[in-house]
Amino acid sequence: MLCGHNDAVMCASVSVEFGIVASGSKDRRVLLHRIHNGRLLRSFSDRREEQLQPEDIKGKKRRWSAKKDKEELLSASEVSMGGVELVSVSRVSGTVVSYYTRPNVVCVHSLNGVLLQQLNLDEEEEPEMAGSYKAMKVMPRRKDDKEFLLMGGAGGTIVVRVLPSLELLCRLDIPSSPVVCLSFIEDSFVFAGLEDGQVAVFPLFIVHAQ
Repeated sequence: MLCGHNDAVMCASVSVEFGIVASGSKDRRVLLHRIHNGRLLRSFSDRREEQLQPEDIKGKKRRWSAKKDKEELLSASEVSMGGVELVSVSRVSGTVVSYYTRPNVVCVHSLNGVLLQQLNLDEEEEPEMAGSYKAMKVMPRRKDDKEFLLMGGAGGTIVVRVLPSLELLCRLDIPSSPVVCLSFIEDSFVFAGLEDGQVAVFPLFIVHAQ
């Protein structure tokens, strides 16, 4: 059993290449555990001051070693019902991307827990897209080692961003139905599972041509 979260786990992503599992919770924290022995490597969140190391997390009844940390966590949960809704680990670089709601934020961390980039989607996107993402994948491009972030949701749009900068590259519109899941074949196709029972298929040259 992998322990460390103070609230319900909302998402998880496994990287066999780096031997880790990343999990996201309503407590607004992402935890990294080793697959082979269950060891907790580190914890981080969308709050820059809360990048915690394993030694800060002790015991099952009291997750956070400092009372102040727990009080701040409870205070934050009272204000917001959001949390880490989606997490994805890159198979190439090990970059960990996490999507938080209320406020709607995307964070990019290294495996060492260093915050590489943070983007407030409430300020960057149209109001109808904010808080609506249901699927997220990190997609590599082998020919030049670039990586892209795919995000799809209720707006019927797949948003493609460059990693780790989170610069907007393009949008792939699906007018028929919201996106509920995403997958891809490297350097070939993107597949989007839709709420209406269909699967939309996009050739990746559309993205690579941007």
